[in-house]
Amino acid sequence: KNIVIDVRGSRGGWGDVSAGYLVAMNLLKKAERAGVHGPSIRITFIIDENAQRILSGLSNKSISPGQTDFGGKVLFHTVDSLPKAFPTADLYLALSSPNGTFRFPENLHRVPIGPKTVVIVQTVLGNTEDPESLHPFGSLKIGDRTFRLLPAGLAEDESGLYSDYVAWDLRGRSRLEIKNFIVDRLPSIRNERDRVVIRGLLNGVLFSGSEPGLAYVRMRYDSQSQYMTYLKGLAASGKSYCLISPFSFSKELIPDRALRDRIEIIGPHEIPLPSDAEAGKIYILRTSGFPHPVFVGLMAYSYPPPVIAGDLAKSAAVVLGRPFVLTKVDWNAKNIGNLLAALIAREDRPEIRELLGRIYSETSPDLREALELEAHAALYEGLVYSLKGLESSMFAAAQALTLHMGSSIDELLLHHVDEVMRKLPPDWALRAEVLRHHRALRLEDTLRRRSILDITREVVEDAVEMGADGSVETRPPSKR
Repeated sequence: KNIVIDVRGSRGGWGDVSAGYLVAMNLLKKAERAGVHGPSIRITFIIDENAQRILSGLSNKSISPGQTDFGGKVLFHTVDSLPKAFPTADLYLALSSPNGTFRFPENLHRVPIGPKTVVIVQTVLGNTEDPESLHPFGSLKIGDRTFRLLPAGLAEDESGLYSDYVAWDLRGRSRLEIKNFIVDRLPSIRNERDRVVIRGLLNGVLFSGSEPGLAYVRMRYDSQSQYMTYLKGLAASGKSYCLISPFSFSKELIPDRALRDRIEIIGPHEIPLPSDAEAGKIYILRTSGFPHPVFVGLMAYSYPPPVIAGDLAKSAAVVLGRPFVLTKVDWNAKNIGNLLAALIAREDRPEIRELLGRIYSETSPDLREALELEAHAALYEGLVYSLKGLESSMFAAAQALTLHMGSSIDELLLHHVDEVMRKLPPDWALRAEVLRHHRALRLEDTLRRRSILDITREVVEDAVEMGADGSVETRPPSKR
């Protein structure tokens, strides 16, 4: 099974490349658990110079064209370094695209796409730079047939969130277990000063008396004022905090002098550092970037709810099942609103709904009350189970089409447990029944008029009846 993930053309930050990286890691983990070993799954990244740099940071390995990893199961190539005899891809993923159209048509003949290759192009969480295009959010293509995909995102009529293999591993762990997880992975941090500082902070020998936190926010014009409200909320508690942040920040941006006096910026090269935190001080500890496991570990360990903005960070936060807050930027306002809707659906008390509405406002989030979210952590624990998984939605769409077209990808997808059905036990007989339903839908005619994912959901609903108590019953195929 030959999977190609195209991560070229990153437009800023690490998110565009991280999407493909997370999908690859999750596929490898799930294939391993399902017993798919050896050469039966191979993932090839098509990279450019920027993607090479980002993948090196995410994996803490020096990535170069022609390199292999994970025992030969993962390969890295540029378009120029792809061998001429490279096998045709079964599945070709181009994630985090500006819209749902293949981004590099000029070298389409140079990438391993054949007549039976399933090509999926997807934007990140419903963002599109071309809303008027034929496929604004995503598309699925095989041969000369192309179908529109639902946008990624948190809403009921969207395809869901990315999964995160590290967040799933850390979910439900104690704070001590999370700290040990991070400490065990400190050698993966390339910057020696950062390794020493993070170890000292976690072990209480640096900034002792402060609460460690994570602030993963770029100081853009549209997020500065929101970040100030977060800092004001921490200052009002009277406690000391040490916020780990890879992004530059200047005290001159703080118009409130009283708040400015409470903030101390620790530069990325500054040493030595204080062993004890000053009472009521908020330290912003500048660092370099971290490998993905360390970053997610710090997000899980953060006592003040971490403040983030990126879509991939948000996916990890949802999986972790702990409170977090978001600054609004151009591309995530809709998803903040959908997150608010998902949280409010789990809460009946008007005063808590109002609190959530202030913090997760689509127009102007006020983060001063972020600390109060810790008292309502239960709202976040089950949130991931009320949202769809983007990978499984994409693969369910591919599965519906490939069953009709006869692609060899079918066997691989059988091992990827659909998170559409994640509330069900892993009953493979039931899954086989769902696949039989797919075949019975006569996709040749239906897919021209309706969303593949709509059909997938109807198939699951048609095959499965779930009681309010969580019981599961299968139904015979309907007559429709």
